[in-house]
Amino acid sequence: RSSDLLHFQTYPRAFASDHRKITFMVNLFRGTALAWVTPHVEQQTDVVASYSAFRSAFRAIFERPDRSFSAGCALMDIQQGSRTFTQYVTEFQTLAADRK
Repeated sequence: RSSDLLHFQTYPRAFASDHRKITFMVNLFRGTALAWVTPHVEQQTDVVASYSAFRSAFRAIFERPDRSFSAGCALMDIQQGSRTFTQYVTEFQTLAADRK
C-alpha cells in the first residue's frame, strides 16, 4: 500500500529500521493476513528479515494478479454521472495507477 510508505516517510525516525516497519504493519493485520504472517514472525523466517522481503511476500500472496486487467476494464466503463469532477478524476487516476 502506498499509505504505509507515506506513513514511513512522514515519521522517518519512528520507522528507521525494517523491524519497526514490519512490526507496524503486522499490528494492522487481522484475519487471513494475521494468520499468514504469524508463523513467519514466530519462526523469524526470511519473510520478516527485511521490509522489502516482507512487502514482496505479502504482495505475492494477497495482491490480485488480475488487478491491472480489472482496472483496464473499469477504465473503459468509467462515467462521471452525478459525481463531482474531482471525484471522477480521483477514480480515474486510481484506476490508471492500477494499470501500471
